[in-house]
Amino acid sequence: MKNILLKIYSLYAVILFFCVTTILLLLYILIAILPDRKRTIMVMNMNRVVIRIWGFFVGVRMETIGKENLPSDMVCVIASNHVNMLDIPLMGQAIIHYFKPLGKKEIIYVPIVGQIFAMTTILVNRSNAESRAKSMEKMMRWLKRGCSIFVFPEGTRNKTGKPLKDFYDGAFRIAIQGQVPLVPVVQLHSKEMQPVNTWNLFPGKAVVEILKPISTEGMTEADVPKLKEKVYKIIEDRLFEADSYWKHQQRNL
Repeated sequence: MKNILLKIYSLYAVILFFCVTTILLLLYILIAILPDRKRTIMVMNMNRVVIRIWGFFVGVRMETIGKENLPSDMVCVIASNHVNMLDIPLMGQAIIHYFKPLGKKEIIYVPIVGQIFAMTTILVNRSNAESRAKSMEKMMRWLKRGCSIFVFPEGTRNKTGKPLKDFYDGAFRIAIQGQVPLVPVVQLHSKEMQPVNTWNLFPGKAVVEILKPISTEGMTEADVPKLKEKVYKIIEDRLFEADSYWKHQQRNL
């Protein structure tokens, strides 16, 4: 009986999510003619309201810590761990900032959510070298326009038995090339709420923690591995320190 109720609850949460994102898509279309900065900030504010409503009705509480580390006038690269399907709503309510996320091209095939991402995201086919190069060029152009970039450096959701997958170089290379700060972001307590290999969802409280920016001033291409290793360690340590799941698992690793 418990398993049946879980399936019903999870299906209800997914259907409600697609309903609220459909409303968002319609609102996005209405403001499509606005300048990019104004449109993006409006999108982020609408995301926050609608996702909070969704969370209220499905019992998913969300909290953001460290907002002072991401001031609205700072141009930067934001890098977060990639946990599960809660990543999108969590980031949508936590980061109210002028930014473009880097996303996998395949996401455009997801109904509603894909169309929203196509309007706001720099898309990349990670298996194609030309696509990766073009995405780097696009990210640099947006940084020069005063727009921050959001990247999941793991590339895809973490399905391993470790807190993090290996990081790709892209986020760190673009931060150094642009000579802008890199801001680590950690998602906490969401792994048990949405087991990554399932569609199941459990009510609870997830936290997004925005950590202190790391300056890349004076760094060169040769510093990419060192910066990548530093950010990996910062996020990993924070997961072991503060995430309920990884605090329990640490003794078994």
